[in-house]
Amino acid sequence: MASKQTIKANLDKYLALTGQTDKELFAGAEFFGIPFIMETLVPQALKENKKIVYKDEPKQGLGAMSYSFQPL
Repeated sequence: MASKQTIKANLDKYLALTGQTDKELFAGAEFFGIPFIMETLVPQALKENKKIVYKDEPKQGLGAMSYSFQPL
C-alpha cells in the first residue's frame, strides 16, 4: 500500500494531467470504492498516460459499472 503522501501526489498529478474533476474521477466510487480508485486505477492510468472513464452497465444489473482507460 502506498503512503498517504504518494496517494495525494498521484491524485494531484492525475487531475492536472487529465483535466478531470474529482467528481468525474470518483463517479465510480460507489461501485468500485475509493481505495481501489486511488491505489489501483490512478497509478495505472498515470503509468499508461491515460484517463479513467466509467460507463454504466444496466444490462449487468442495477447500478453496475465498468471502467476503461482512454488516451488523453
